[in-house]
Amino acid sequence: MMLFYRLIQQKSSRYAASITLFLCSCFLLPFPAEAAREKVVFQLSNFRHWTELEYEYTGKSYDNDTNADRYSQEHVLTETYHLDIDYAILDRDLANGSLAMELGLDQVYEDENGAVDRNGKTGGFLGEYLFELFAFERRFYPVNLVSSLTQERISAPFTENYDQTRQSLSAAVALRNSLFPVRLSYRFDKTETSGLEIDRIQETEELAFSAGSTVGDFSETRLYAETSRRRTDLSSQTLSTTETDTDEIELYNLLRWGSLRKKSSLNSRYRLVEDRGTSERQISTWDEDLKLQLGQALSTELSYGYRSIEALNQEQQQYSSEASIEHQLFDSLTTRLGYSVDQTDYLKGEEQEWQSQISLVYTKILPRESRLNMSYSYQYSEMDRNLLDQELTNIDEAFSVNVFLSGFLEQLDIIPDSIVVYNADRSIIYNIDTEYRINIVGRRTELEIVGGGIVAGDTLSVDYRYRVNNSIEYSTAVHALSTSLGLFGQRYRLYGSFSQTDQSLISGVADVSPLTQQTYAQIGLDGKFDRISLGTSYLYLDSTLSTDRTTDAFINYLIKNNRSSLNLRLTERYTTTQQNEGQGESSGETEERNSISFNADYRRYLRRNLTMNLRGRVIDIRGQSRDQEDIYLGMILESRWYKFEFQMSADLTWQIYEDSTSREETVSFKIKRHF
Repeated sequence: MMLFYRLIQQKSSRYAASITLFLCSCFLLPFPAEAAREKVVFQLSNFRHWTELEYEYTGKSYDNDTNADRYSQEHVLTETYHLDIDYAILDRDLANGSLAMELGLDQVYEDENGAVDRNGKTGGFLGEYLFELFAFERRFYPVNLVSSLTQERISAPFTENYDQTRQSLSAAVALRNSLFPVRLSYRFDKTETSGLEIDRIQETEELAFSAGSTVGDFSETRLYAETSRRRTDLSSQTLSTTETDTDEIELYNLLRWGSLRKKSSLNSRYRLVEDRGTSERQISTWDEDLKLQLGQALSTELSYGYRSIEALNQEQQQYSSEASIEHQLFDSLTTRLGYSVDQTDYLKGEEQEWQSQISLVYTKILPRESRLNMSYSYQYSEMDRNLLDQELTNIDEAFSVNVFLSGFLEQLDIIPDSIVVYNADRSIIYNIDTEYRINIVGRRTELEIVGGGIVAGDTLSVDYRYRVNNSIEYSTAVHALSTSLGLFGQRYRLYGSFSQTDQSLISGVADVSPLTQQTYAQIGLDGKFDRISLGTSYLYLDSTLSTDRTTDAFINYLIKNNRSSLNLRLTERYTTTQQNEGQGESSGETEERNSISFNADYRRYLRRNLTMNLRGRVIDIRGQSRDQEDIYLGMILESRWYKFEFQMSADLTWQIYEDSTSREETVSFKIKRHF
């Protein structure tokens, strides 16, 4: 452990760390004497190689009502040779692995007009490789070394297309032990983009240590420690380089005991993360969770949690404790009683909340594989907040990017200028207006993605400040009821839920954020047939802020046979939001939003060795900051004959706004010959 923490402090270079790990494994660990007696010293096998010729055309045009129109054309011709081979040293006793290489040339012709007119020809050398080494695999100290260089084109509908080059180097050594196995690893990654409005060069160095121990079914222990450095250089001269050093340690332990079907357990976890540099923060968490099985149907749970956050000149210390008891009557009725106390200490005050809850869950198995679920819960809590000012900070909020590339942040009354958007590991800070926009809807704040290579499914990290009532004590009572009926093996499902939330002032003044009186209701229906699945739901939310009505509907058609498959999906969401009186500048206004998404995917085997894939997507969004319509069409033809592979693809994308239209088309041909 002392050696590991010395390495943390020294931040040795990537090459020194990799070579150190490998040499230590080769010379300091015992050499397998029996391997020297093998006849085969060096063996090559599974040699595979092929050549590839690819042509790609990309055209872009941008029509704007206010500025000059722009267009660009790019022709790329690439010739590559690929080889792949496996090897072994001393019949795999000493080492084995594989080597893959791809060498080639590319010629690029480009023609562009706009702010800067340019055209011309360029050419260059292409080189990719993947080297893998596994040493001493049959010993208790296996060593792994991987090095690679890859170049790829990142292309997704309705986002910026760009080229990405990634260089990676990793080394690891493990000590196999039945009681306490250990692994030490080093990784270096360098990623460079080309084609984004703001290109980036990211470098990541990481040194990690992990160990674990398992004792039968009684105990499970894991230890993980890591130190890393992330640096991002930007192509824009007006934006500064970001660099963050991160140290992390995590300890986890699980104990299980008891003779009942459900065992008692004690789950302990401690984690410390410290960022230094562009992202300055320190987060430490400690959680204890004790579950006691008092009988076959009766159990209790006690938990304690501590979380400390230091970031953005803010400090938060959160303490939470909870106790609950649960009884299960056969497989039908589950009753649960719970009580919790939470306290958060800030630099400028504190807040305390206690909460009690009772819940009933009823499940009934019906004939013909049907099931009825019903639940009711009542929750009462009191919050006492005493702060010196009216601002709090939210750090590292996870924001999931949906298919419409927009969504609301969690808190209300957010200060727009305080919003900072990072990628998931906080090594990139995205730029407002260029890569995302902020839309204020009443007291809510919407994040809209417009660039940066961010696609649906990505997770972002967001920091911001928001306004609250600083001196107040209030109570919250929540009644919630839900039910669902699944018929014939969940082929059909009816569901509904209702909740009523009432907040009452005990003392203080609600001068920044009014207390909430909220009614929530939702009903829905889903159905699955042989080829068609469909569903619809209606949501009603009436609160102090606004009255929202949302209707969602989808229909999906899927047909498959031996030679073809067709998948069609239509999704629509229609929302109306009426801001209540006294809610700022948008008081009394009504906003309507309508989002429609249609996806089509058709795949067919035209002949034995010829496959066609057609794709299409349409997204129409009305009622945002500006109306938007996105259209994507794509086609791929693939064929195999003898030792040849042929592929032709074409993609066409439109993005249509009220004041501008952009279009991008891509056509490519590829021929591969195996030897």
